[in-house]
Amino acid sequence: MIRIASFGLRRLAVPALAAALLSFTTMPSPAQPVAGAATKAGRAIERITPEALAVVATAHYRAVLTLTCSAQSCFGDFPAIGNRRRLNVTRVTCHLHSAQYAAYASGRIQLRSPGNVVTLAQFLPADYSTDWGFHLINSAADVQVPGGHGVNVSLSLAPGGGHALDAMCTAHGTLETLQ
Repeated sequence: MIRIASFGLRRLAVPALAAALLSFTTMPSPAQPVAGAATKAGRAIERITPEALAVVATAHYRAVLTLTCSAQSCFGDFPAIGNRRRLNVTRVTCHLHSAQYAAYASGRIQLRSPGNVVTLAQFLPADYSTDWGFHLINSAADVQVPGGHGVNVSLSLAPGGGHALDAMCTAHGTLETLQ
């Protein structure tokens, strides 16, 4: 039988457990853009400042967007959010109306930096399509949009299947006001 000295075990267990739990609760999710992020050898290094994550208020967010359609695709930009705000998009719903027998190919929601560079793309599969040209998209999303960034949506039909006539999308989520 092995005996362990109890005086040191109890003193070390509580601080070690508290430090481990604290490290799990203060880490942001992998999808969360972080101010000051840099890369090293192909891996992101996150620099988190407490001020960047302090949320003062949260409100329900829903924005409707009528897309512009041309040939076999439709696209549009959601309204930009201001500084000291962070938008958390949790669901995207769309309705695409096309020519009869046109097949839905793909859709995506994209996060764009202030320099108009795509920094994140999440694909939007169709949930339901009819032979009469009605395509419905209802997808869960996980897109966090910091102030100054933009979000756009694009929907596409399969080549040779007919033209896109009109489309509309709604983004659902929360809008946070940061300190």
